[in-house]
Amino acid sequence: MTKSQKLVSLCIAFAIGIFLYPFGNWFLILGLAIFLSFLSSEKRFFGILLIVVWFGSFWYNIFVDYDYNLSEDSFSGVVIASPKPGNFVLDVNKEKVLLSTDVRANYKCGDVLLVSDPPKKPEPFDGFDYPNYLAKDGIRYTVFSNNVMVVGSEELLRCYLYSFKDKAQNYIFRGLPEPNSSIVSAMLLGDKKGIDDHWRNVLAIAGVSHIVAVSGLHVTVISVIFSMIANSIGISRRKALIFVILVVLFFVLMTGLQSSAIRAGIMGTVASLAIFFGRMNSSIRVVCITAAIMLLFNPLLLIHDIGFQLSFLAVLGIILYSSFFERLFYFAPKILKEILAMSFASYIFTFPVLMYHFGSVSLVFPITNMLIVPLLYPIMIVGIAFVFVSFVSEFLAFFLLIPLWLMTQYLVLVISYFSQFDWSYISFNFIWALVLVAVFLFWAWKPKESNWY
Repeated sequence: MTKSQKLVSLCIAFAIGIFLYPFGNWFLILGLAIFLSFLSSEKRFFGILLIVVWFGSFWYNIFVDYDYNLSEDSFSGVVIASPKPGNFVLDVNKEKVLLSTDVRANYKCGDVLLVSDPPKKPEPFDGFDYPNYLAKDGIRYTVFSNNVMVVGSEELLRCYLYSFKDKAQNYIFRGLPEPNSSIVSAMLLGDKKGIDDHWRNVLAIAGVSHIVAVSGLHVTVISVIFSMIANSIGISRRKALIFVILVVLFFVLMTGLQSSAIRAGIMGTVASLAIFFGRMNSSIRVVCITAAIMLLFNPLLLIHDIGFQLSFLAVLGIILYSSFFERLFYFAPKILKEILAMSFASYIFTFPVLMYHFGSVSLVFPITNMLIVPLLYPIMIVGIAFVFVSFVSEFLAFFLLIPLWLMTQYLVLVISYFSQFDWSYISFNFIWALVLVAVFLFWAWKPKESNWY
């Protein structure tokens, strides 16, 4: 086993330990026993892997075992985010508190709020691990209160980003009808608050929920497309690299530095750069190491952050199986073939996770993705241009609004049509979904192409 293979194995063992966190001590005992015995170096390395598995579970439990010490009857904090109407994340002496209040409340980022109710430790409900779901974003306390008063304001960098984001949203919602405006806002700004339950369900039935999710797939495809653009106009590889990084940074900033967008930006950038500069085996190695580093900083992501799960699996799918789908779509033009290949490869890899969380699968997703995916990135490019021109001249922005409306209207019509049939989706057992995906991956596996670590 080479050094790189050992390194990837250690990263995978660390992730397995996080996933199997309740059984960590058993792995420690077994790993130490194997390591200390007089066995071959390969078997001793297996013992080290088991010890690393234990370390993963140990590290996860450290983050879960949190010392709650914020217990005032009233407190003041600065608004730093608003995940949805009536919900505000407050910074209270470097602790994050989720305030739930009247949905009509319009507190702004930077407002200092005095809350006349005590913060509490969140509790699980209906089998859902709500405390650790919040903890993945650093939120350890919740408070339900209507006894809230604005007592001041602070200037924060993130507030300027939110101000830009809010103005961009206003331009989008003033220029486009629903649901076009909500879909474009989610694609460009990572804000899905405007998408109502009906359209969330329609997107899921059509198998295109990923178009409004900020994930590693999103960022990877954006990076690849802009890399192609840079190459097509004769920019050197080094300048193209800087160009791609700036595009991803800009995308993350546009979302208001959301934690999910930051994670997607990291994963997507690493994947696209690895693909751009190296072979497949180095790409997989870099992605695995990056994921392990992210889990080292926050092990809660693996179990409680569906965005992280989808980002990592989508990127793996792109690297390992995009070549298979490129051969499948051999008849398409080069850029269209690559976009379709990336979308289908990522969908296959993320399918079991989507099944686990949502319990149903779209039967029309191959058709809807073929009809929609090629248009997503022109929509994003025109949408970004529309937002920027709007800040300069709404009159000039109108000329970009016309093609943006036409493309999004086509998207809405396709989604609406294919989601109306009773057979468009079925409920499916997660285990069977896993088996079917495993069979497909085994069938499509090309050993000569897939010596991935």
